[in-house]
Amino acid sequence: MSAGDVDDEGVKDPYLAIVGGTYYIFVHYAPRFRQSLNATQEELHGTGNIFATEPGKGSTGIATSLDGVNFEWQGELLPPGDSWDSKLTRVDTMAYVPPGFTVLYGGRSGIEETYEDRTGIAVSFDLKTFQKLTPHKPALQSVHATGSLKYSDIVVLDDAYVFYYECARVDGAHEIRMNRVPKK
Repeated sequence: MSAGDVDDEGVKDPYLAIVGGTYYIFVHYAPRFRQSLNATQEELHGTGNIFATEPGKGSTGIATSLDGVNFEWQGELLPPGDSWDSKLTRVDTMAYVPPGFTVLYGGRSGIEETYEDRTGIAVSFDLKTFQKLTPHKPALQSVHATGSLKYSDIVVLDDAYVFYYECARVDGAHEIRMNRVPKK
């Protein structure tokens, strides 16, 4: 999938889930309609990464497939908000937690937070519409340095959920951590 396939300025960080024989690919992308009308190509792409520029704004879109090869673009799924996630939203992982699906997504509010995303939560019952449960502040963040906690993944076991994530340390560096949360 390329930027031209979805009428945007860039795509990255896909997350794939298979539910009921359908492939769902969540794509972090920069839709053209969300970019500043006054931004030049140099401002949008001068760094080689639109998601690390002042005018660049990222969202999550979704495409579906029945064979895992040919995907049909469905459009924007999880747009940036008006608060802590106003600069970007990126689906990092999803798990079925009856009766619906829980998504952990990365977000940031400005260019100064590039590479220092925090994590929000959204839910869906149909994989077509998602409701943010954390519109005003992130649900998960490190207690250290910038508060960055991002790129989460969930492994669902019979008796527990195992979370892997990258988070900021006291010294500002990042490390990968794991938490095991028993199912209730």
